[in-house]
Amino acid sequence: KLVTLMYKVGLKKAKTVFFENSENRQIFIDEKIVKEEKTCLLNGAGVNLEHFGVAEYPEENGTTRFLFIGRVMKEKGIDELFKAMQLLREDGINCVLDVVGGYEEDYSEQIKQYENDGWLTYHGIQKDVRPFIEAAHCFVLPSWHEGMANTNLECAAMARPVITSNIHGCLEAVEDGVTGFLCEKQNPESLYKVMKRFCGLTVDERKQMGLSARRRMEAIFDKKKVVEASLVAQFKTPVTVESDLLGAARGLLINEPGIACILGSGSNSCYYDGKYIVKNVRSLGFVLGDEGSASYIGK
Repeated sequence: KLVTLMYKVGLKKAKTVFFENSENRQIFIDEKIVKEEKTCLLNGAGVNLEHFGVAEYPEENGTTRFLFIGRVMKEKGIDELFKAMQLLREDGINCVLDVVGGYEEDYSEQIKQYENDGWLTYHGIQKDVRPFIEAAHCFVLPSWHEGMANTNLECAAMARPVITSNIHGCLEAVEDGVTGFLCEKQNPESLYKVMKRFCGLTVDERKQMGLSARRRMEAIFDKKKVVEASLVAQFKTPVTVESDLLGAARGLLINEPGIACILGSGSNSCYYDGKYIVKNVRSLGFVLGDEGSASYIGK
């Protein structure tokens, strides 16, 4: 009741309240925290489809490589994942698991044991998860609850099948049986069954599942579309979401072709054809050609 009251007070003057999944939105409406007409449901935070581009599917070598990215803790379903992996190994299925992320709870001894057993590799916290996604055959996130799991979106965007929990915040990323599989939360047997089902797919079936996942991200979770939807909900007017450089070119040249440059946190330049950027010459950071930027001056 105290938390509900705090939300009511905090959101009293809000013009728009954004939600990343329909379940959370409905709770706020049912608890009369916010009126339905003041809510806006977004497809999570979206995913940058350029940064997380399609990656070539790994060569088949007889071993299925699963990937987990996230905080290592119970509520991310890590116990269920470990149990499912053990069951698969007991079945004689040749599979391994990569774990990327820091310890939220102490699983270090358990993970060391699985590493010694030869089926798990722990990579800790990584700045760039893309190489791990690229090396994986399938991403697995058996989480207990999520707002909208970005890791599901990022892996799907890179054309990897996703296995995740049948809960709001996870299930939206997957078309069950088409782009991946859904399992019951806190149910290692359910997770084991869908992981085993995935292991039984042919290479072509896995590739097609991954490409279908990418198409789903393009259709529903493109970050540009999500940002557009949030701005339209807030300002009640049509918007277009593009780069700052394109905005500068259109503001400077309008419909005429020409060269446009910006000096912000970094310098950037392009050739503009009167509508779009057709060539972008990126700066060399602090090495050369960036001496007029805010980053260079500020350092």
